[in-house]
Amino acid sequence: MRARVFGIVIILLALSAAAFDASAGGPFVVDDVNNSGRAQGWKDDELKWCADPGDLSSTVSHSQAVGWITEAFGKWSQVKLRNASNQSIDTANISISKASSCPTEDIDISNFTDYYNGDAGPTVVVFDDTGDIVAEIVGEENREVVVGLSVPLVSDSAGLNITKGIAIFNGLLLASDNTTLGYDLSTKSSYFKCTVLHELGHLLNLDHSQTNYEYVKNCELGSSCEYGSYIPTMYPELVNTTQGNLNRDDQVTISWLYPTQDFEDEFCVITGKIYDGDGRPLKGVHVTATRTQGTTTPLVEARSFVSGALYPSCSGDSRYYLFGIVPGRSYRVTYEAIGSQFRGASDFEPLDNPPTGFDSGVIPSGSGGETVSCDSGGETIEMADLTIDTGNPCASSSGSGSGSGTTTTSSSSCTLVRGALEAAGAGALVMILAALAALVPVRIKRKDG
Repeated sequence: MRARVFGIVIILLALSAAAFDASAGGPFVVDDVNNSGRAQGWKDDELKWCADPGDLSSTVSHSQAVGWITEAFGKWSQVKLRNASNQSIDTANISISKASSCPTEDIDISNFTDYYNGDAGPTVVVFDDTGDIVAEIVGEENREVVVGLSVPLVSDSAGLNITKGIAIFNGLLLASDNTTLGYDLSTKSSYFKCTVLHELGHLLNLDHSQTNYEYVKNCELGSSCEYGSYIPTMYPELVNTTQGNLNRDDQVTISWLYPTQDFEDEFCVITGKIYDGDGRPLKGVHVTATRTQGTTTPLVEARSFVSGALYPSCSGDSRYYLFGIVPGRSYRVTYEAIGSQFRGASDFEPLDNPPTGFDSGVIPSGSGGETVSCDSGGETIEMADLTIDTGNPCASSSGSGSGSGTTTTSSSSCTLVRGALEAAGAGALVMILAALAALVPVRIKRKDG
């Protein structure tokens, strides 16, 4: 059986005051072999990884770095959610452990392509202490800008099982004379570990999330952020150290991708479809379910998804799925455009150019109500079809691939560095290594000065 290799597209964004956007609470890569509307996941719900034998940086040793990686993986694999009875239950069934056979040589600019390729081999976490690997991949001008990159590299021929990936972390940003993340090692380390958690989320096949976007869209590193504790780890920008802990939306997404039986039995799902004014599926609309009780509860208990995210580009339908719904609680389902700073090639799947030019609103239930609830776990709540009279990016598509007729497994990228394409120049969209993987660099949004 032949392995499949993901296509590579990278968007580079340098530090600046401008912005960029993405897709929410869903998968990074989906089945584009059978177009089954299923997210990919690690084969047998198991990820075995190897650590680069070298140091992460001149200030962070190998053992410290491995500790950071292990801690972050632990947060993703040990997720618990509270059910309707307020019991904390295990909801994520993903086994993550160190591989038994790993590289013994330091991975650097001279040999990183031995691991960054479409061949069978280990999933490695690379410690790029000099920034040379990052500079080789995303350009010398981004050596001191991009914190990390990650991606599932290879899946099996069935189109459903990830078998190899890579994460690369730029230790140069932790050097004593580098101030991209701050001026002291403690501050730099806090932000860096947020990046580690985010990038390993991509490695596990989580896409971005803009849950609670209206409350946090103006937050920046170096500034106060009133609602900082409600920002998902998978938010497209690094704006607060609270992103070093998983938000409920993050927890639900990893639980949906790798569900325990308890997750499927104890929680419900809300689903529906969105169409344009001509009755065609409208993909790329951000949909959120929020609990309707209390002042801050809606911010804590919020779940998001992008319409049509389970099919690549313009193929498939425009259905959304809001998992992790607690029985007996009332939810309001709303829709909105993906944030203007997150549009491009792309922070969110499935489209580079999601629809715009429409107001946000409430999606009615199947019976026309403004709120919905389920009685017991395992139920599916079908919402009324929603029509949005706006331009449809897929209007000229034949039903497979994008509007231009191309088909890709993923075109997402992230840098967590809030910035503008102008800062990276005309070469910002970079095709490398004969189309190997959609690497996801980390974007920082910080206050100037």
